[in-house]
Amino acid sequence: MAEQKERAEKPAEKVKRIKCEGPVGSNGASVFRLPKQKGSLDIYPGQVLTIGNEITKEEAEQLLTTTSWKFSEVK
Repeated sequence: MAEQKERAEKPAEKVKRIKCEGPVGSNGASVFRLPKQKGSLDIYPGQVLTIGNEITKEEAEQLLTTTSWKFSEVK
């Protein structure tokens, strides 16, 4: 009974998401290709990626620090 109460009191972990705003300036690119261990992930302007699903936390940090495309955290 005490275990169930503890589980109910724990706040749900907030799912973090990253949104692709698009290329910075006019670099002519229409897609951002993120290399992954198995293949790659093509990211398009307006696309929202969920950390832990489509991308890892490390990949999200990489996207947020890239200078050629703009990515932002979705609240």
